[in-house]
Amino acid sequence: MQKMLVFAFVLYLGLSGCSSAQDSMIAPNATPKSLGNQFQFTEGPLWLPEQQVLLFSDVPANKMYQYDPEKGFSIFRDPSNFSNGNILDQEGNLITAQHDRTITKTDKKGNITIIAKEYNGKKLNSPNDLVLAANGDIYFSDPHFGIIGIGAGPEKAPEEQPVRGIYRIKKDQQIELLSGDLAIPNGLAFSPKQDILYATNSADGAIYCFDVKADGTLANLRLFANQPKQADRQPNGDGIKVDLAGNVYAGSPNGVAIYSPSGKLLEEILLPKSASNLCWGGKDYKTLFITVSNEIYSILTLIGGSK
Repeated sequence: MQKMLVFAFVLYLGLSGCSSAQDSMIAPNATPKSLGNQFQFTEGPLWLPEQQVLLFSDVPANKMYQYDPEKGFSIFRDPSNFSNGNILDQEGNLITAQHDRTITKTDKKGNITIIAKEYNGKKLNSPNDLVLAANGDIYFSDPHFGIIGIGAGPEKAPEEQPVRGIYRIKKDQQIELLSGDLAIPNGLAFSPKQDILYATNSADGAIYCFDVKADGTLANLRLFANQPKQADRQPNGDGIKVDLAGNVYAGSPNGVAIYSPSGKLLEEILLPKSASNLCWGGKDYKTLFITVSNEIYSILTLIGGSK
């Protein structure tokens, strides 16, 4: 009986769904490692290659932190204007989606400027996640989480936009609505060739995808995968990333679900709670950092992601 219990615990905080180590996207014998659990709700992980640290948001705490593998955790920004997703642009500036209804750019000198706050003369809802196109355009999702009075934004406020959209900020700083088809768009990720944009939908927990046309607009919205279910957890649509081989990693009710480019569920990284977001980092970009409720986890992968 004791052996059965030990096996069940290892399976719970580990991997499932692969028939052998060679089938797995995870390094042999690697299991999720908790780096810290002293936060409220972690989001927006981003590896900063120059500093070799992990940056992430604690949304309801209204702070951003950094994690140095050698020195541990420290505050990066306080207050953070309820920051959520983070990316680096082509010049290495930090681009942050904030639940104060803005997107900001932080240059290497620490100067912060707002690069998006309105569309068609009306305030954005609650910028959430971002991805960078090869030409420098910034794509972002704009659900409503920061303005519905759940402690993830400065105040409760009405939605001014007619849809919860997926937008892009073009190089000339013009903002364009690309899609308003998903009820609650959340995580975004490009395929390796950037010919597909993946988007999670918090309304049904599923993953969808668009074709990215030559002009950067989106077409042919379709279902990519329904997320796995667990008895006491609803399917969730949150953070999502794609590895160099085109496999899709998404926060799921069980932790992180990994799908092939065709949408087949390959395996899961099992965690105590649903993952909110994830990113690759480390010197070789094979360490997967995962934000999970009040914690940060890491696990070594075999393929890894892009910088």
